[in-house]
Formats: sequence, structure tokens, C-alpha cells
Amino acid sequence: MDSLETRVPPVVIGLVGAVVTWIASLFGERLLEAPAFGVVGLVFALAGMVLGTLGVSKFLEAQTTVNPHSIEKASSLVTNGVYRFTRNPMYLGLLSFLISWGLWLGTLLGLIVGPLFYVFTLTRLQIFPEERMLRSTFGADYESYCRDVRRWL
Repeated sequence: MDSLETRVPPVVIGLVGAVVTWIASLFGERLLEAPAFGVVGLVFALAGMVLGTLGVSKFLEAQTTVNPHSIEKASSLVTNGVYRFTRNPMYLGLLSFLISWGLWLGTLLGLIVGPLFYVFTLTRLQIFPEERMLRSTFGADYESYCRDVRRWL
């Protein structure tokens, strides 16, 4: 599994998570029929767009890399804006889209399995390596940031 670290783009992990959500929903009983779930799903989709956009904009503002395959090129530790609430707003935005998709599909199994696959896979293949690099690059500043701000929420 170590050989896959930072090699699979987070968006691809998200797309696989969407397929896993869909497949799981085929085996789940349709529980979520109410139109309100469509509205909640839309809210999650919009929240995902906002989180991702805010995360990218802060990286661009700090003139540091947004490329998840070039984490060694990080030139600054971004801790302001949306990064005061989550260390991974771009990844949280993708998770929000998966939750939206699960709500649209309307099964509890799909709503749980796909997003959990995404969180565990992304954390193992992308976030852990990023955290190791950030720890070695920014040292005590990053350690302090980790104590103050959660990885996801």
C-alpha cells in the first residue's frame, strides 16, 4: 500500500468512492424517499463546492502548491480562513459531494459505505503522507496547528 501513497489523485479516490456509493446503494433498501433529502443533498453539494473553492483560494493566496502530487513543494503553512476549522477543506469538499450523492441515491448503505471508503482510503494514501511531509517541513508550527485544528472537522 505504501507504493500507492500520493500516486492516486484525490479526485480519482473520490470518483471510486462515488462508484462504491452507487454499488452499495444497489444492495440497500431505499429508505430516503422524502423530497427533503434532495434539498439536504443539494446543501451538501453546495457546501462541498464552497469548501473546495475556499481551500484552493487560500493556497493560491499563499502562493503554495495545490498539487497533491507535489506536496514537497509546499512553501507555506496555510492556517487562516477555512483552514482555521479543518486541515483538509478540499478533501472535505469532496466528501461533502459523496454524501450528497448518497442522499440522492437514497439508501443508508450507500450513504455510509462510499463516504467511509473515501475517508479511509484518502487518509491512508494522501493525508498521512502529506502530514509527514508538513511535519518535517514546518516542524513545531505544524504540530501546534494539528493540536488546534482537526484533520476533518
